[in-house]
Amino acid sequence: MNTTGTPLPTAPFEAVSVAQVAAAVASVFRTTEDALTLRGPARGAFVRAAVFFDVALPEISRFTGLSDVQRWRLAASAPTRGGRVDDPILRACTHATGDPRFIALGVDDHRRDRRWLRYAHRR
Repeated sequence: MNTTGTPLPTAPFEAVSVAQVAAAVASVFRTTEDALTLRGPARGAFVRAAVFFDVALPEISRFTGLSDVQRWRLAASAPTRGGRVDDPILRACTHATGDPRFIALGVDDHRRDRRWLRYAHRR
């Protein structure tokens, strides 16, 4: 029996986009990417993860709708790239960024999806 599994993700070193960070944070929080624009822990984690990956500050503000002061307050506790990440939630977000195994929840209507139909038929 093989119990090694797949390797754990690590934070990428190449340039990261706002979309990649948003997808990773939404997958860790099991929410939609639109929910990252709402006040709460997911938005704070998104801003800190984006700052960690050196995403341009105007892009963060454009995605979240935050003012410069609000963004600065959320990002003040973000570690620098390559630095130690003590917060386990932020660490999970940074490791999930760029990993194709972590995808955000979709808000599509799945009632016509074949997998849903197969499941619904069993019920």
